[in-house]
Amino acid sequence: MVAPSQSLHIARNILNAFAAIAVLVSCIGKAQEQTPSVTIAEEPKYIDPIAWVPEGLRTKVTHSFQEVPLGEVAEWIQSQTGLSVVLDERALEEEGVSTSELLTESLKEVPIYQFLDRLERIGVDWTSDGRMITLLPLNASVRNVQYNIGDLLDMEYNPGNLISVLTSTIDQDSWLDYGGNATAVLLGDVLFIRQTPRTHRRIAALLEGLRRPARITWVDESNEHESIRAILEAKTSVQLKGTPLAQAVQSISVQHQLNIRLDRMALRKARISERLPISVDIREQNLGTILEFITSQYDLGWFYRDGVVWISHVGDARAERKLAIFDVRDLCKTLEQ
Repeated sequence: MVAPSQSLHIARNILNAFAAIAVLVSCIGKAQEQTPSVTIAEEPKYIDPIAWVPEGLRTKVTHSFQEVPLGEVAEWIQSQTGLSVVLDERALEEEGVSTSELLTESLKEVPIYQFLDRLERIGVDWTSDGRMITLLPLNASVRNVQYNIGDLLDMEYNPGNLISVLTSTIDQDSWLDYGGNATAVLLGDVLFIRQTPRTHRRIAALLEGLRRPARITWVDESNEHESIRAILEAKTSVQLKGTPLAQAVQSISVQHQLNIRLDRMALRKARISERLPISVDIREQNLGTILEFITSQYDLGWFYRDGVVWISHVGDARAERKLAIFDVRDLCKTLEQ
């Protein structure tokens, strides 16, 4: 399912996540004595984030922005949702994000929440109470949420390991143990977590995945990423000669009908010009391999998230993690035998 060009990067991330999650899947002798065989479910393959966003933000929209200021984008979101949209201008300015920041985006049947998530690439986060949407700097909004995990404890998940998995695989640097401010405390069968809204969504998705283990379940991922992976794996040819980076990305995007975007904020921080000339002539290779070749020449990297393939600085691309849960009870039984 994963393009060969991603194999080293994705494998490293999956192994990191798998190493942490594997400690949760205990080989419980008593339960296995009562069950002569283990059946591994094939579904769910994805825990879609849409389940944890307000109903009004699940609506799919089609629209194009071409160099539109963030302030106007906020007005458009309000017109589409009927919800008040508030820009925390002072906080955004303090973090170097201007409300006049220009946004170029093409939306085709994209849920509004996913479009809001994409604003992360220009340093903008969002929160909503179902009546109002607030646009603010990344990590500026934290809230306390209680998670009842009594059912997971009844399934004999180790509580200490459970917290360790949450803090080591989901936004690791944000937790108190790793230098951040987020906390996770278990009292009885209730887990009290202080985190940002998007991270809470990932936590909820991970806990849901543990409740319904399958052969492999991608956490906080939309099933539309199946089509992205299929395009990345398909063989193609790309010829470019001194084409500016922005134009090259646009050309490849149109050629393969794949939403590919420049992570402009990351490129600006790394002082990588969008006019960087790109020359390549590769034939009959999968698109993922071609993107890997192009980006590796210029201190760039790529990853897919929120329905978009992002071309970013190599450091940001390597930091991107995919989280998956594997049901390995059949392996546990085999080892016991």
